[in-house]
Amino acid sequence: MKQAYLYVLVHPSDPDLYKIGVTVLQPEKRLRQHNTQLDKYAGQIVREADQAWVLKLAIPVPDPYWAERVFWGALPYSVMPGGVTIEVMKMPWVLFIFYPPQRRPSPVRPVRSRQLCLPA
Repeated sequence: MKQAYLYVLVHPSDPDLYKIGVTVLQPEKRLRQHNTQLDKYAGQIVREADQAWVLKLAIPVPDPYWAERVFWGALPYSVMPGGVTIEVMKMPWVLFIFYPPQRRPSPVRPVRSRQLCLPA
């Protein structure tokens, strides 16, 4: 399976402005995409501020979508109505500090047991 990453970008215009995402690309390559795709939300911030995003953190994960779900579930934003839909927001870095290794995604997605339905 291809290596994946959960990554955090910070914008120099505001030390509390972060972009959180997942990728199967190298995090540096994904960073370049965010800094050059000016039609996307993260790119619009680059264009308006005339400053590029910076890679703050990249965590290798086996299942990127599970990792992202666990990550947002560990932060207070996951209780917002509708959940998190835009992965660019202002938040204090202290929230990331309190995302300790034991709260990081499990190497594998939990398996839900299925009850066998046998004919009577």
